[in-house]
Formats: sequence, C-alpha cells, structure tokens
Amino acid sequence: KESNLIDMQELKDFISLAKLNTQDEEIVLNLVEKFKDAELYGSLIKDFIYTPEQYDIVLKEIQNVDDNQFQISNILAVQNIKPNLTSLLRQAIYLSSEYDVVVTNPPYAGNSKLPANVGQYLSKSYPNTKYDLFSVFIERNMLYSTVNGQIGIMCPYVWMFIQSYEKLRVEIINSKSITSLVQLEYGGFAEAVVPICTFTLRNCKTKETGEFIRLEQFKGPDLQGPKTLEAVKNKNCGYRYSVSSNNFSKIPGSPIAYWATKNLINIFIQGESIT
Repeated sequence: KESNLIDMQELKDFISLAKLNTQDEEIVLNLVEKFKDAELYGSLIKDFIYTPEQYDIVLKEIQNVDDNQFQISNILAVQNIKPNLTSLLRQAIYLSSEYDVVVTNPPYAGNSKLPANVGQYLSKSYPNTKYDLFSVFIERNMLYSTVNGQIGIMCPYVWMFIQSYEKLRVEIINSKSITSLVQLEYGGFAEAVVPICTFTLRNCKTKETGEFIRLEQFKGPDLQGPKTLEAVKNKNCGYRYSVSSNNFSKIPGSPIAYWATKNLINIFIQGESIT
C-alpha cells in the first residue's frame, strides 16, 4: 500500500480527533512520507526509525478509535484515513521486523531496464548492489534476517564472479557465512535458459565450512534434482566441495571460486601479478 492518495488535511483532522500524542503523530507522519510510491519499491523499503513494537502500539490506538463518536462533519476524515493508516502501520511492522529465516526467489532486472525513479531509489538506498534487483534483494534480506539467522535465495549466479558485484561478495565473505550453494547447469530449467544458483547464508561470520555443488557437467533440467540429491548423500561424488568462505578473499576480485584447489589459491597468494 502506498500513501500517495492520503489527503493531508483529512490526516491532520484525524490525528486531532483521535487525540494521538506527539510521538504517535510523528510516527504517522513519518510513515505517510516513507510509503509514498511504495507500490514501486515494495519490500525494498528500509531504514525505519521506529521499532515494530512502537508501530504496533500506534496501530492498536488507531484501531480503537470509535467511528461513531464523531459528528457527521468529521466522519469522512475518520472513514478515509483510519483504514489507510491501519494498512501502513501493518506494513511498517512487517518491513521493520527481523526474521530467523528469510527465503526468496527475487525478481531479476538490470538497473537500466527499470523505471527511472526506481533506478534512482536503488542507487541512493543500495549503492553497493544497485546493478540488478536480485542483488538488491540479497542485501535487503540480510537486513531482514536476525543475527545468526538463515537466508535462502535463488538467483542468477553472475553475482559470484563479475566485477559489478564485488562489493556484495566482499560483504558476504567478511561478515556472513555461505552454508550451502548449488550452481545449476546453464540450461537447468525447462522454461528458460538462465545462469541460476541457489544458496543459503548464515547472517553472521562463523567458522563453519560451506557445502557447494557444481552441476555444470550435467546437461538438462531432468538431471539437476537427482544429481543434487546424489551429492547431498555422497561427499565424494566428484562435484561437491567443502570450502571455507575465507578462501575466496585470497583471490583478486573475491570470486566465489569454490572449486579452486589449494595450489591454485597459493599461486594468487605467492605469485607476482603481471598486470
């Protein structure tokens, strides 16, 4: 829900009629401003300055406002504003809360293909991941998760390698732990040919080793599921890798090169760059 159609005079009348205190009034006015064009930005809206508990208190106060206690001259303000504020406050509770598990298959769209105002919002709010909607959602989901929570995402695997997403990789390597990742074969879906991976993150840095499965050699969608299950059961299948995320920072650009051997990594550590 967005706040664009809320009449500000009716809002002021309702605040007065409902006898909201100064902080409650500030919370309401802040949300009306924050949720402008919310249908464009959706769950990427962030940086709430109040807590879910504070929003819930105001929500209950507004729900308890009795429509029948007002004169006919005031009833329009109540009937128009009350349901709108109720929706905005519920949204604020959902979007400002943290969750033990966050799972998503986010939309994919490069910044250049988005409406100008959405692209500007991403550039301002998510400067390190603004290049595509899916990478922005990875960053947002880290904020949705509790510390030590688990994040599960299916998205294009280009974030693992190309330069545009290096800051995202560094953030994940330095402050999170990749607990599992399955990199599908390029034609892994019957409906579309897309470079997809699915992975889980623990939303804090730990010493645990991540488990990686590489399905590149298994062509076609019919093999992706069975070969993944085979790797889950058999560590020695030849295409499953147990790797610490710390290894990735030893390679220039910090690619998620989970198949890199110790010898290869040592070359980057000890060798002399020719560029």
